[in-house]
Amino acid sequence: MQNELKLDRAIADPQTGFLSFPNPNGTSGFGPPEKLLFLETYQKTGNLAKAAKLVGVSVRIISSHMAADKAFKAAYDETLEAMVNELEQTMFERAKDPKGTLDRFGWLRAHKPGKYGPKSNPEGSGSKTEKLEQLFNKILDAEVVKPE
Repeated sequence: MQNELKLDRAIADPQTGFLSFPNPNGTSGFGPPEKLLFLETYQKTGNLAKAAKLVGVSVRIISSHMAADKAFKAAYDETLEAMVNELEQTMFERAKDPKGTLDRFGWLRAHKPGKYGPKSNPEGSGSKTEKLEQLFNKILDAEVVKPE
């Protein structure tokens, strides 16, 4: 598997439908069992790069297999959708807590963006309420980074 996967050598797994791409010596470094392990690890970690590293492959290999293996890409998309649904449920449950302000705004913003989404006011203009809303929107848009 130098630069491209050899589609003419692809073998579909009868159980998963995932493709394996055997090398000339008959081995496949990232076949159906590794793909299943990657998807399980991805669902647990929520981080594609970390999941790839934990199963011993690069993100580039994951990407090339997703491009060539439609069943693997579909399973990845299903895994991602399940993760998003789980997070939405958690956010909704926490939004019911009187202290769940960020979750409440996040849920409303996602489901009623016309009413609760960011406004198109230029930075620095508007009332104090609008400025607070702009700051709050920045907080919602910020990426949460956990130290490892």
